[in-house]
Amino acid sequence: MSVSNYFIIEILKAFLNDQKDLAVPVNVDWDNFNRLVEINSISGIVGYVFQQSDTGHIPSEIKEEYESDFLSTITIATMRDEDMKLLIDLLNNDGIDHLLFKGFIVKDLYTVPELRTYGDIDFAIRKESRGKSNSLMCRNGYQLLDDWEPVYSYEKNTEHYEIHTELLDSNLNNKCDYQSYFRGFWKHAICIGQHSFTLDPEFHLLYLLIHIAKHVYGSGAGIRMYLDIAFYLRAYRDQIDWEHFLQEVHTLGIDRFVNTVFTAVEKWFETRSPIPLKTLDDAFIDEFLTFTLNGGVFGYNGKAAKLSQVRKNSQGKSVKRVDTLRKRAFPSVDTIKSRYTYLDGKPWLLPIAWVHRFFRKKGTTSGYLRESKEILRTDKNEIVVLNNFYHEIGL
Repeated sequence: MSVSNYFIIEILKAFLNDQKDLAVPVNVDWDNFNRLVEINSISGIVGYVFQQSDTGHIPSEIKEEYESDFLSTITIATMRDEDMKLLIDLLNNDGIDHLLFKGFIVKDLYTVPELRTYGDIDFAIRKESRGKSNSLMCRNGYQLLDDWEPVYSYEKNTEHYEIHTELLDSNLNNKCDYQSYFRGFWKHAICIGQHSFTLDPEFHLLYLLIHIAKHVYGSGAGIRMYLDIAFYLRAYRDQIDWEHFLQEVHTLGIDRFVNTVFTAVEKWFETRSPIPLKTLDDAFIDEFLTFTLNGGVFGYNGKAAKLSQVRKNSQGKSVKRVDTLRKRAFPSVDTIKSRYTYLDGKPWLLPIAWVHRFFRKKGTTSGYLRESKEILRTDKNEIVVLNNFYHEIGL
Protein backbone atom coordinates (compact mmCIF):
# COMPACT_ATOMS: atom_id res chain seq x y z
CA MET A 1 0.00 0.00 0.00
CA SER A 2 1.37 3.42 -0.97
CA VAL A 3 2.02 5.98 1.75
CA SER A 4 -0.72 8.28 0.39
CA ASN A 5 -3.28 5.45 0.36
CA TYR A 6 -2.28 4.39 3.87
CA PHE A 7 -2.49 7.93 5.24
CA ILE A 8 -5.93 8.56 3.72
CA ILE A 9 -7.25 5.37 5.28
CA GLU A 10 -5.78 6.35 8.67
CA ILE A 11 -7.49 9.75 8.43
CA LEU A 12 -10.87 8.23 7.52
CA LYS A 13 -10.51 5.66 10.29
CA ALA A 14 -9.78 8.43 12.80
CA PHE A 15 -12.86 10.31 11.55
CA LEU A 16 -15.08 7.23 11.78
CA ASN A 17 -14.04 6.56 15.37
CA ASP A 18 -13.61 10.25 16.34
CA GLN A 19 -10.02 9.58 17.39
CA LYS A 20 -7.79 12.48 18.38
CA ASP A 21 -4.46 10.74 17.75
CA LEU A 22 -3.17 10.54 14.17
CA ALA A 23 0.27 9.26 13.23
CA VAL A 24 1.54 11.20 10.23
CA PRO A 25 4.06 9.40 7.98
CA VAL A 26 7.22 11.38 7.37
CA ASN A 27 7.44 10.57 3.65
CA VAL A 28 4.01 11.58 2.34
CA ASP A 29 3.92 12.56 -1.33
CA TRP A 30 1.75 15.63 -0.71
CA ASP A 31 1.00 16.25 -4.40
CA ASN A 32 -0.39 12.75 -4.79
CA PHE A 33 -2.17 12.93 -1.43
CA ASN A 34 -3.83 16.24 -2.37
CA ARG A 35 -4.92 14.83 -5.74
CA LEU A 36 -6.55 11.75 -4.19
CA VAL A 37 -8.29 13.80 -1.50
CA GLU A 38 -9.65 16.23 -4.10
CA ILE A 39 -11.03 13.67 -6.56
CA ASN A 40 -12.64 11.72 -3.69
CA SER A 41 -14.24 14.87 -2.24
CA ILE A 42 -13.02 14.30 1.32
CA SER A 43 -11.03 17.50 1.96
CA GLY A 44 -13.48 18.62 4.67
CA ILE A 45 -12.98 15.36 6.57
CA VAL A 46 -9.20 15.68 6.24
CA GLY A 47 -9.36 19.25 7.57
CA TYR A 48 -11.50 18.19 10.53
CA VAL A 49 -9.12 15.36 11.48
CA PHE A 50 -6.10 17.63 11.09
CA GLN A 51 -7.76 20.21 13.34
CA GLN A 52 -8.65 17.63 15.99
CA SER A 53 -5.26 15.91 16.07
CA ASP A 54 -1.69 16.70 17.00
CA THR A 55 -0.47 16.55 13.42
CA GLY A 56 3.29 16.80 13.29
CA HIS A 57 5.14 16.41 9.99
CA ILE A 58 2.39 18.22 8.07
CA PRO A 59 3.58 21.40 6.30
CA SER A 60 1.80 24.37 7.87
CA GLU A 61 0.42 25.66 4.54
CA ILE A 62 -1.16 22.26 3.79
CA LYS A 63 -2.69 21.98 7.24
CA GLU A 64 -4.13 25.51 7.00
CA GLU A 65 -5.60 24.82 3.56
CA TYR A 66 -7.38 21.68 4.74
CA GLU A 67 -8.68 23.36 7.88
CA SER A 68 -10.06 26.10 5.62
CA ASP A 69 -11.71 23.40 3.47
CA PHE A 70 -13.26 21.95 6.63
CA LEU A 71 -14.90 25.28 7.50
CA SER A 72 -16.09 25.96 3.95
CA THR A 73 -17.52 22.44 3.66
CA ILE A 74 -19.48 22.96 6.87
CA THR A 75 -20.82 26.29 5.62
CA ILE A 76 -21.87 24.99 2.20
CA ALA A 77 -23.44 21.84 3.64
CA THR A 78 -25.45 23.83 6.18
CA MET A 79 -26.86 26.05 3.44
CA ARG A 80 -27.71 23.00 1.27
CA ASP A 81 -29.41 21.33 4.21
CA GLU A 82 -31.58 24.40 4.81
CA ASP A 83 -32.50 24.55 1.10
CA MET A 84 -33.59 20.91 1.17
CA LYS A 85 -35.57 21.39 4.39
CA LEU A 86 -37.49 24.22 2.68
CA LEU A 87 -38.30 21.90 -0.23
CA ILE A 88 -39.38 19.16 2.21
CA ASP A 89 -41.75 21.68 3.82
CA LEU A 90 -43.22 22.49 0.41
CA LEU A 91 -43.73 18.79 -0.36
CA ASN A 92 -45.36 18.23 3.03
CA ASN A 93 -47.65 21.23 2.63
CA ASP A 94 -48.80 19.93 -0.76
CA GLY A 95 -49.34 16.42 0.62
CA ILE A 96 -46.76 14.82 -1.66
CA ASP A 97 -45.21 11.65 -0.26
CA HIS A 98 -41.44 11.79 -0.69
CA LEU A 99 -38.74 9.32 0.25
CA LEU A 100 -35.29 10.50 1.35
CA PHE A 101 -32.38 8.14 0.78
CA LYS A 102 -28.66 7.88 -0.06
CA GLY A 103 -26.50 10.84 0.97
CA PHE A 104 -29.18 13.00 2.58
CA ILE A 105 -29.98 10.18 5.04
CA VAL A 106 -26.53 8.60 5.42
CA LYS A 107 -24.94 11.93 6.35
CA ASP A 108 -26.74 11.87 9.69
CA LEU A 109 -24.73 8.77 10.64
CA TYR A 110 -21.42 10.60 10.19
CA THR A 111 -19.28 11.92 13.04
CA VAL A 112 -19.93 15.39 11.59
CA PRO A 113 -22.95 15.14 9.23
CA GLU A 114 -22.02 18.27 7.28
CA LEU A 115 -18.79 16.59 6.12
CA ARG A 116 -20.63 13.91 4.13
CA THR A 117 -20.58 15.78 0.83
CA TYR A 118 -22.80 14.80 -2.12
CA GLY A 119 -23.61 16.08 -5.59
CA ASP A 120 -27.26 16.17 -6.53
CA ILE A 121 -29.90 15.96 -3.79
CA ASP A 122 -31.96 12.84 -4.51
CA PHE A 123 -35.40 11.88 -3.31
CA ALA A 124 -38.20 9.67 -4.60
CA ILE A 125 -41.92 10.23 -5.09
CA ARG A 126 -44.84 8.02 -6.02
CA LYS A 127 -45.24 7.71 -9.78
CA GLU A 128 -48.77 9.09 -9.67
CA SER A 129 -47.45 12.25 -7.96
CA ARG A 130 -45.29 13.20 -10.94
CA GLY A 131 -47.62 15.91 -12.29
CA LYS A 132 -48.34 17.43 -8.89
CA SER A 133 -44.64 17.36 -7.99
CA ASN A 134 -43.63 19.08 -11.23
CA SER A 135 -46.24 21.78 -10.68
CA LEU A 136 -44.93 22.42 -7.17
CA MET A 137 -41.31 22.61 -8.35
CA CYS A 138 -42.02 24.96 -11.25
CA ARG A 139 -44.17 27.44 -9.33
CA ASN A 140 -41.52 27.65 -6.59
CA GLY A 141 -38.67 28.58 -8.92
CA TYR A 142 -37.11 25.19 -9.59
CA GLN A 143 -36.10 24.98 -13.24
CA LEU A 144 -36.71 21.66 -15.00
CA LEU A 145 -33.47 20.45 -16.61
CA ASP A 146 -34.23 16.88 -17.68
CA ASP A 147 -37.60 15.17 -17.95
CA TRP A 148 -36.04 11.74 -18.36
CA GLU A 149 -38.27 9.09 -16.84
CA PRO A 150 -37.81 7.73 -14.21
CA VAL A 151 -35.50 10.56 -13.07
CA TYR A 152 -36.41 14.26 -13.27
CA SER A 153 -33.74 16.90 -12.71
CA TYR A 154 -34.25 20.44 -11.44
CA GLU A 155 -32.03 23.37 -10.60
CA LYS A 156 -32.48 26.33 -8.29
CA ASN A 157 -29.65 28.79 -7.75
CA THR A 158 -26.62 26.45 -7.77
CA GLU A 159 -28.40 23.39 -6.34
CA HIS A 160 -29.41 20.35 -8.36
CA TYR A 161 -32.25 18.01 -7.39
CA GLU A 162 -33.10 14.61 -8.82
CA ILE A 163 -36.63 13.31 -8.29
CA HIS A 164 -37.01 9.56 -8.82
CA THR A 165 -40.09 7.47 -9.43
CA GLU A 166 -37.89 4.35 -9.33
CA LEU A 167 -34.68 3.74 -7.37
CA LEU A 168 -32.88 2.21 -10.35
CA ASP A 169 -33.11 3.40 -13.94
CA SER A 170 -31.23 0.41 -15.43
CA ASN A 171 -30.14 -3.11 -14.61
CA LEU A 172 -26.65 -3.91 -13.43
CA ASN A 173 -26.24 -7.20 -15.33
CA ASN A 174 -28.29 -10.25 -16.28
CA LYS A 175 -28.03 -11.98 -12.88
CA CYS A 176 -31.24 -10.42 -11.61
CA ASP A 177 -33.96 -7.96 -12.61
CA TYR A 178 -32.71 -5.29 -10.21
CA GLN A 179 -35.16 -2.68 -11.41
CA SER A 180 -38.12 -4.91 -10.56
CA TYR A 181 -36.63 -5.85 -7.19
CA PHE A 182 -36.29 -2.22 -6.09
CA ARG A 183 -39.49 -1.08 -7.78
CA GLY A 184 -41.43 -2.03 -4.66
CA PHE A 185 -39.43 0.32 -2.46
CA TRP A 186 -42.54 1.96 -1.00
CA LYS A 187 -43.29 -1.34 0.77
CA HIS A 188 -40.08 -0.73 2.72
CA ALA A 189 -40.77 2.93 3.50
CA ILE A 190 -40.78 4.24 7.07
CA CYS A 191 -42.55 7.52 7.85
CA ILE A 192 -40.25 10.03 9.54
CA GLY A 193 -42.68 12.95 9.63
CA GLN A 194 -45.84 14.05 7.79
CA HIS A 195 -45.27 12.98 4.17
CA SER A 196 -41.52 12.32 4.59
CA PHE A 197 -40.26 8.74 4.41
CA THR A 198 -37.02 6.81 4.32
CA LEU A 199 -36.19 3.14 3.75
CA ASP A 200 -35.98 0.50 6.43
CA PRO A 201 -32.31 -0.22 7.37
CA GLU A 202 -32.00 -3.59 5.62
CA PHE A 203 -33.56 -2.53 2.32
CA HIS A 204 -31.59 0.73 2.33
CA LEU A 205 -28.33 -1.16 2.88
CA LEU A 206 -29.16 -3.49 -0.01
CA TYR A 207 -29.85 -0.45 -2.16
CA LEU A 208 -26.60 1.26 -1.12
CA LEU A 209 -24.67 -1.88 -2.06
CA ILE A 210 -26.39 -2.12 -5.45
CA HIS A 211 -25.74 1.61 -5.95
CA ILE A 212 -22.03 1.03 -5.31
CA ALA A 213 -22.06 -2.04 -7.58
CA LYS A 214 -23.68 -0.01 -10.36
CA HIS A 215 -20.98 2.66 -10.17
CA VAL A 216 -18.14 0.14 -9.88
CA TYR A 217 -19.53 -1.83 -12.82
CA GLY A 218 -19.71 1.35 -14.88
CA SER A 219 -16.43 3.01 -13.95
CA GLY A 220 -15.80 3.03 -10.21
CA ALA A 221 -16.96 4.20 -6.80
CA GLY A 222 -14.90 6.46 -4.54
CA ILE A 223 -13.79 5.78 -0.99
CA ARG A 224 -16.69 7.84 0.43
CA MET A 225 -19.20 5.14 -0.58
CA TYR A 226 -17.31 2.54 1.47
CA LEU A 227 -17.05 4.93 4.40
CA ASP A 228 -20.86 5.17 4.16
CA ILE A 229 -21.07 1.39 4.61
CA ALA A 230 -18.76 1.53 7.66
CA PHE A 231 -20.94 4.16 9.33
CA TYR A 232 -24.07 2.26 8.31
CA LEU A 233 -22.88 -1.05 9.78
CA ARG A 234 -21.95 0.67 13.01
CA ALA A 235 -25.38 2.34 13.28
CA TYR A 236 -27.62 -0.58 12.27
CA ARG A 237 -25.66 -3.69 13.21
CA ASP A 238 -28.23 -4.69 15.84
CA GLN A 239 -31.30 -3.71 13.80
CA ILE A 240 -30.81 -5.88 10.72
CA ASP A 241 -31.70 -9.56 10.39
CA TRP A 242 -28.39 -10.64 8.85
CA GLU A 243 -29.60 -14.11 7.95
CA HIS A 244 -32.43 -12.61 5.92
CA PHE A 245 -30.04 -10.01 4.52
CA LEU A 246 -27.80 -12.80 3.18
CA GLN A 247 -30.81 -14.46 1.54
CA GLU A 248 -31.62 -11.20 -0.27
CA VAL A 249 -27.98 -10.74 -1.27
CA HIS A 250 -28.11 -14.21 -2.82
CA THR A 251 -31.37 -13.37 -4.61
CA LEU A 252 -29.66 -10.31 -6.09
CA GLY A 253 -26.65 -12.39 -7.14
CA ILE A 254 -24.15 -10.10 -5.41
CA ASP A 255 -22.76 -12.53 -2.81
CA ARG A 256 -19.18 -12.18 -4.02
CA PHE A 257 -19.38 -8.41 -4.40
CA VAL A 258 -20.81 -7.94 -0.88
CA ASN A 259 -18.00 -10.15 0.42
CA THR A 260 -15.50 -7.82 -1.29
CA VAL A 261 -17.13 -4.66 0.09
CA PHE A 262 -17.47 -5.95 3.67
CA THR A 263 -13.90 -7.31 3.60
CA ALA A 264 -12.59 -3.95 2.38
CA VAL A 265 -14.57 -2.04 5.02
CA GLU A 266 -13.31 -4.39 7.71
CA LYS A 267 -9.66 -4.10 6.66
CA TRP A 268 -9.64 -0.40 5.82
CA PHE A 269 -11.72 0.94 8.69
CA GLU A 270 -11.53 -1.89 11.23
CA THR A 271 -15.32 -2.19 11.11
CA ARG A 272 -16.16 -5.78 11.97
CA SER A 273 -18.32 -7.52 9.39
CA PRO A 274 -21.76 -8.64 10.63
CA ILE A 275 -21.66 -11.65 8.27
CA PRO A 276 -19.10 -14.44 7.78
CA LEU A 277 -16.58 -13.54 5.09
CA LYS A 278 -14.60 -15.63 2.64
CA THR A 279 -10.91 -14.77 2.85
CA LEU A 280 -9.55 -12.39 0.22
CA ASP A 281 -5.88 -11.83 -0.43
CA ASP A 282 -4.44 -8.67 1.18
CA ALA A 283 -2.71 -7.79 -2.09
CA PHE A 284 -6.09 -7.82 -3.88
CA ILE A 285 -7.68 -5.55 -1.24
CA ASP A 286 -4.74 -3.15 -1.63
CA GLU A 287 -5.26 -3.21 -5.41
CA PHE A 288 -8.96 -2.58 -4.84
CA LEU A 289 -8.09 0.42 -2.66
CA THR A 290 -5.81 1.86 -5.35
CA PHE A 291 -8.58 1.33 -7.94
CA THR A 292 -11.08 3.03 -5.62
CA LEU A 293 -8.97 6.06 -4.70
CA ASN A 294 -7.57 6.72 -8.17
CA GLY A 295 -11.00 6.63 -9.79
CA GLY A 296 -12.42 9.41 -7.61
CA VAL A 297 -16.00 9.83 -6.40
CA PHE A 298 -17.61 8.05 -9.37
CA GLY A 299 -14.55 6.45 -10.93
CA TYR A 300 -14.35 8.94 -13.78
CA ASN A 301 -10.67 9.66 -13.18
CA GLY A 302 -9.62 6.02 -13.52
CA LYS A 303 -8.81 3.82 -16.48
CA ALA A 304 -11.95 1.73 -15.95
CA ALA A 305 -14.14 4.65 -17.01
CA LYS A 306 -12.42 4.95 -20.39
CA LEU A 307 -12.66 1.22 -21.02
CA SER A 308 -16.12 0.75 -19.54
CA GLN A 309 -18.24 0.32 -22.68
CA VAL A 310 -15.92 -2.20 -24.32
CA ARG A 311 -15.28 -4.09 -21.08
CA LYS A 312 -18.99 -4.62 -20.45
CA ASN A 313 -19.40 -6.00 -23.98
CA SER A 314 -16.39 -8.34 -23.79
CA GLN A 315 -15.80 -11.71 -22.22
CA GLY A 316 -12.49 -13.39 -21.48
CA LYS A 317 -10.08 -12.65 -24.32
CA SER A 318 -12.87 -11.71 -26.73
CA VAL A 319 -12.82 -7.91 -27.11
CA LYS A 320 -15.63 -6.56 -29.31
CA ARG A 321 -14.93 -2.94 -30.20
CA VAL A 322 -17.17 -2.61 -33.29
CA ASP A 323 -20.04 -4.50 -31.64
CA THR A 324 -19.74 -2.19 -28.63
CA LEU A 325 -19.93 0.84 -30.90
CA ARG A 326 -23.04 -0.54 -32.61
CA LYS A 327 -24.83 -1.30 -29.33
CA ARG A 328 -23.92 2.12 -27.96
CA ALA A 329 -25.31 3.94 -30.99
CA PHE A 330 -28.33 1.66 -31.49
CA PRO A 331 -29.30 0.12 -28.13
CA SER A 332 -31.93 -2.62 -27.87
CA VAL A 333 -35.50 -2.11 -26.67
CA ASP A 334 -34.72 -3.84 -23.35
CA THR A 335 -31.77 -1.49 -22.78
CA ILE A 336 -33.67 1.79 -23.11
CA LYS A 337 -37.38 1.08 -22.57
CA SER A 338 -37.17 2.29 -18.95
CA ARG A 339 -36.25 5.74 -20.33
CA TYR A 340 -38.67 5.67 -23.26
CA THR A 341 -41.79 4.10 -21.84
CA TYR A 342 -43.65 4.42 -25.15
CA LEU A 343 -41.59 1.39 -26.27
CA ASP A 344 -43.39 -0.85 -23.79
CA GLY A 345 -45.41 -3.22 -25.96
CA LYS A 346 -44.47 -1.23 -29.08
CA PRO A 347 -40.93 -2.33 -30.04
CA TRP A 348 -41.44 -1.08 -33.62
CA LEU A 349 -41.02 2.47 -32.25
CA LEU A 350 -37.35 1.74 -31.45
CA PRO A 351 -35.95 3.81 -34.40
CA ILE A 352 -37.91 6.82 -33.09
CA ALA A 353 -36.37 6.28 -29.66
CA TRP A 354 -32.89 6.22 -31.20
CA VAL A 355 -33.50 9.62 -32.81
CA HIS A 356 -35.15 10.93 -29.64
CA ARG A 357 -32.17 9.76 -27.57
CA PHE A 358 -29.61 11.28 -29.92
CA PHE A 359 -31.10 14.78 -29.86
CA ARG A 360 -32.30 14.81 -26.28
CA LYS A 361 -29.26 16.49 -24.72
CA LYS A 362 -26.89 19.23 -25.80
CA GLY A 363 -23.43 18.08 -26.80
CA THR A 364 -24.61 14.57 -27.68
CA THR A 365 -22.95 14.55 -31.13
CA SER A 366 -19.53 15.61 -29.90
CA GLY A 367 -19.87 13.27 -26.93
CA TYR A 368 -20.60 10.26 -29.14
CA LEU A 369 -17.69 11.12 -31.42
CA ARG A 370 -15.27 11.25 -28.49
CA GLU A 371 -16.67 8.04 -27.05
CA SER A 372 -16.46 6.29 -30.43
CA LYS A 373 -12.78 7.15 -30.77
CA GLU A 374 -12.10 5.85 -27.27
CA ILE A 375 -13.95 2.60 -28.01
CA LEU A 376 -12.02 1.95 -31.21
CA ARG A 377 -8.69 2.77 -29.54
CA THR A 378 -9.11 0.45 -26.55
CA ASP A 379 -6.22 -1.91 -25.87
CA LYS A 380 -7.19 -5.61 -25.84
CA ASN A 381 -4.76 -6.56 -23.06
CA GLU A 382 -6.06 -3.80 -20.80
CA ILE A 383 -9.61 -5.06 -21.28
CA VAL A 384 -8.63 -8.64 -20.45
CA VAL A 385 -6.77 -7.56 -17.28
CA LEU A 386 -9.66 -5.33 -16.21
CA ASN A 387 -12.22 -8.09 -16.82
CA ASN A 388 -10.22 -10.43 -14.59
CA PHE A 389 -10.09 -7.76 -11.87
CA TYR A 390 -13.86 -7.24 -12.08
CA HIS A 391 -14.36 -10.98 -11.78
CA GLU A 392 -12.35 -10.91 -8.56
CA ILE A 393 -14.46 -8.02 -7.27
CA GLY A 394 -17.59 -10.07 -7.93
CA LEU A 395 -18.98 -8.14 -10.89
